[in-house]
Amino acid sequence: MSLDYQSTQASLREELERLARIRERIASRLARVDQRIKAVSSAHKSLERALQRGSEESPIVTPPGEAGFKITANIREVLQDGKELSAPQIRNALVSRGWDIEEKDYKNPLAIIHTVLKRLIEDGTVSAYADAAGGIFYFDVQAKGAKRAREQEERARERQLAAVRAETRKILVQPCRNILRAYPKGISFRTLHRELEKIGIDLSCYHRPASAIAVVLNAMPDVKSFRAKTGDVVRTYYRLLETNAYSAE
Repeated sequence: MSLDYQSTQASLREELERLARIRERIASRLARVDQRIKAVSSAHKSLERALQRGSEESPIVTPPGEAGFKITANIREVLQDGKELSAPQIRNALVSRGWDIEEKDYKNPLAIIHTVLKRLIEDGTVSAYADAAGGIFYFDVQAKGAKRAREQEERARERQLAAVRAETRKILVQPCRNILRAYPKGISFRTLHRELEKIGIDLSCYHRPASAIAVVLNAMPDVKSFRAKTGDVVRTYYRLLETNAYSAE
């Protein structure tokens, strides 16, 4: 029994074109996200250079005995990926970057950090909030905004991808049924996937197309699965209930 490929293609063409348009919109949005990331990164680097020039003139930012360690610049780098850190966490991060708080001039490292953070808050580059326990956490305003934008875009992309997959599953039902009808003895995932490719079904939105096919088949009430051995391999086969054959292809 042969498939009516022309009839199946005609019924799917409109849906495939719509999915292609959805994919183009996703690609366009991702391109805009990349542009925004580049713009924010460029602004961040410019501001960081300005802060570094200012830190070289400040005895608080560049403590005596450590002229090579710029506290302001390092705090900005620690916070630049959108992290929310307390003053002690910032101190630990600075120590891991080479700040020697055992130096005799640093009787109160946290006081120095708080002074720098206060100045950064005043110029609007850093902000802070208190959690339910009263702890104060600091974050870079631009980096936090960029991170939030990336997360929102990622969630939007995931929602759109989920919509594309849902639509793909919908349009898979009829072609799967048509193909199963052409294989009354049953058909394996591999063969079914190959037949779907022949009629132009695109499953590239799935990392594992077989999983998508399995979801569709398992949701079809008129489809039955059974296990059969071909040579030394036992595989799962599917057939329509309207057929009477149970043996593997």
